[in-house]
Amino acid sequence: MEPWTLEIGFKSSVHPFPEVGVGLSPDSVVYYAGTKISPPDCTVMYTWSREIKGFIGLASSAAAVHQFWTVVGSSSNYLPTKDDLGHCLRLVSYAVNSNGVKMSSTFIFVTSPVRPLTLSPSPRSIIPTISGLKRLGKPQSVVENSSGFRVLSYNILADMYIKSGRDNYDYCPPEKLSWEYRCQNLLLEILSYEADILCLQEVQSDHYKTFFEPELARFGYLSIYKGKRKGISKGKELVTDGCATFFRHDKFKLVKKYEIEYEKVAVPMISRLKSEQRNLGIVRLLKDNIATVVILEEIDNCHSRICVANTHLLSGKGVSDVRLFQVINLVRGLQKIDSLGIPVLVCGDMNSAPGSDTHAYLVEGKVGYYRQEKKDILGMSKFLKLNHPMNLASAYSGTPNAHGNETLDYILYSQNKLKVDGVFEIPSYESIGKRRLLPTPQWSSDHVALVANVRIKKAYREQNCSEPLPTDPWEEVKKVKSFEVQKKAFKKQKERPNIYHIKNMERKLIFESLAPNCKIMSRCQFAGVNIKRQLIGCQ
Repeated sequence: MEPWTLEIGFKSSVHPFPEVGVGLSPDSVVYYAGTKISPPDCTVMYTWSREIKGFIGLASSAAAVHQFWTVVGSSSNYLPTKDDLGHCLRLVSYAVNSNGVKMSSTFIFVTSPVRPLTLSPSPRSIIPTISGLKRLGKPQSVVENSSGFRVLSYNILADMYIKSGRDNYDYCPPEKLSWEYRCQNLLLEILSYEADILCLQEVQSDHYKTFFEPELARFGYLSIYKGKRKGISKGKELVTDGCATFFRHDKFKLVKKYEIEYEKVAVPMISRLKSEQRNLGIVRLLKDNIATVVILEEIDNCHSRICVANTHLLSGKGVSDVRLFQVINLVRGLQKIDSLGIPVLVCGDMNSAPGSDTHAYLVEGKVGYYRQEKKDILGMSKFLKLNHPMNLASAYSGTPNAHGNETLDYILYSQNKLKVDGVFEIPSYESIGKRRLLPTPQWSSDHVALVANVRIKKAYREQNCSEPLPTDPWEEVKKVKSFEVQKKAFKKQKERPNIYHIKNMERKLIFESLAPNCKIMSRCQFAGVNIKRQLIGCQ
């Protein structure tokens, strides 16, 4: 047994995929064997080698014989060059004492072939708004001492959707679609915006744990994450996508967090529908889209708070009524927070273009009943409040937008409490590429990051923070009709009560909340899967 133990790690989690011009910098620690005590006089020896051209592919084993490698460096750091392109690199390392005697076992690590430098997105200029232009002439000290911060909203395109729809991205080189390439490119882009608050959508649960959370923590970000209920199996783990909200710990502290599952808030609505609409209501409304909401407090001012909502609404054609239902329920709880004098930001992928009912509801504060009724397949309009008083506006309203009605993502803010001083410009089609399709080797998502400089208005810099925050702003206030009342109505119509055809077993569990005071007998036919429920008596 060697008297010393050598541990080597790399700062980047994508170190097996070196790029030309990007340095490899291993961190090394030496301990006395079986302890965490470092010897006083020790030196770590490094040898970097490159595959010999004639043996490319044969030397990729860590135990490959020496004639397959040529030495290219002997310091701890190594910067891959164009000569290394397409070759694997090998690091051999061990620790010696002050006399040059080897004291540890040998560490050997072999990388994947060196690839070209990742194409970072083109720099984006900040477009100042009117309020931002007014502030340009003020002394820098006034600007720095204001309650300004930068917020980002970005759907980063989960890797699971690339793998399940590879044909949709056949225009992009496969190696540029790999997560190993995209994650580093996305991280570099996100960090380049220097935002204080990051609202990310389509963050894969395993990638949040292994990449985004630890990597962004290195740059001073704390975070919360909420995944969807459904996903794909990856070994013993269920992998989902979800929303992640990050914030700089030197700028904000977390006061409160909330999680919204839109399928749960749909249950009371389904119980209100006409009996002949409930099966369709189950299919349309029980979607596992989610939202996260955080209340953040400024580190330098305990009387200044901000509410940040991060959501990803249902995608697809023919479901605009479902998206409207989801966003109405999101705003329903945000109104209660807004009424406390707390400024509100709503970020996310709304899957709704300007002019849609969802967009109109958010920025105009209302949707006409007759306009919505035409698309109201389930007859929900009479149960929904189709207006709100929050006075929301889009941070990008009035700015040049090369993509027009293709807009799906938004940063919305309560304009009576917040000001937007500027936004990052939307990339032009020319900067995206000839085919005008995303992702590309340069832009690693099929969405564009939105970034805004936001400021809390002076009147809301001194909030009454002693007033308690609601425990659950989304708690249903109105009581659903009792099941006994529904039963009598069914009898009057001579219909069989409480019989539903449900797609899967998971939905059965949700729907038992529709009749909590009834004894339910269920029968499952897994060929379907068909679940029938029959009322056998009320308590």
